[in-house]
Amino acid sequence: MSTYAAEVVVEAPIDLVFACFIDAARYPQWQALALRAFDQTGSLATPGSSVRIDHGPGMKRTMTVLEADPPGRLVYDQRGMGLDDTTTVTFEADGARTRVRMSAELRIAGGLAGRVLERLALGMNRREFQLELDRFAEVAQRPLATLPEPGAIMTVDCGAGFRVVRVLAVDGRSVHVALHPGVAKQRPADVQPYIRPASATIADPLNLRSLELPVRKWATKVPTGHPELRADNGVGVPHLAINRHAWGDCRPEPTDASRDPSGAELAEVDAWHAAGGSAVGASGTTITSLMTVRDGARYAVAKLLRAETWNVHVRVYADRWDERPASVDPWGLVMFRAGTLVQGAEHVAYRRMTIERLEPKFLRLAMLGSDEVDGYRAWKEAGGTDVR
Repeated sequence: MSTYAAEVVVEAPIDLVFACFIDAARYPQWQALALRAFDQTGSLATPGSSVRIDHGPGMKRTMTVLEADPPGRLVYDQRGMGLDDTTTVTFEADGARTRVRMSAELRIAGGLAGRVLERLALGMNRREFQLELDRFAEVAQRPLATLPEPGAIMTVDCGAGFRVVRVLAVDGRSVHVALHPGVAKQRPADVQPYIRPASATIADPLNLRSLELPVRKWATKVPTGHPELRADNGVGVPHLAINRHAWGDCRPEPTDASRDPSGAELAEVDAWHAAGGSAVGASGTTITSLMTVRDGARYAVAKLLRAETWNVHVRVYADRWDERPASVDPWGLVMFRAGTLVQGAEHVAYRRMTIERLEPKFLRLAMLGSDEVDGYRAWKEAGGTDVR
């Protein structure tokens, strides 16, 4: 077992610094090799909550909160990739600044070979431990990005390239954009080739996966930008709400182009507000697919929650159509519609061969909030035996 310690003074008040530290969506901004955070079960200011960190193909770790006393102290455990560490972080107010102290006990699996590896890596790990905390300070004291004007077309950094977005609306909490298809290796000087609608088809909506950086790219870098803006595989998302901090992490840059949002796009933003929708940068919010499925002689809309080796997990809405709909507003869909006997289902687990009989057809991409996965989590905790 090895012990590591680091300390930094952040030029920001303690409440803001603590909130930044428990914001898992921002971990790729300062944690080395962290590509994205996913499967968050609750606020990381609450003991028992957990989140998984993606470090590349086949490399995942789980962070679980052991103790929390906001905004002064946090203790958590991280397991995976042959490593196990327990980290204690304290936050001490110093006027308008905050002193952050972080210490960790690291254990490496593998018996004697693991202990030898641990000793060989000790100096490098201790240097990286301090560097991570220094990068955290830079993120925590980063000023909020200037809010754009509706209609502006901008380029943003997605961590594995650059995307083009068109601003639909701006409110006090979020920037609403259309994420256009395509990923550029460099920030594009000409955005016109990207100004097209999101794709209406993908090869297989049940296997949509986040992009994973090739090993040669992620092995030696801390990704910049916001990784969730690559979670659509470049397909495009008609509407994304991005919170203020995440918008700054995207490193937005204006272009000379602009195009006013359509009435349908503004109506979807209004529906998002009415539904209390989730936003990229909030705990556990990601991107997933909506699909139409057959329900007897009619059609319903299902949102993909998880696609596993044998099972597919979806959220099915109460809305029904006589013909397969060509478009829907995700925030206008309901779980219960008065005057009908049809109700939606927060979570349904299907065998792959079963859901294939429902003739699923990709409709579009939409946001998936952490609370929408509660039914799936309950199914897992109950043993995961109820499968159609």
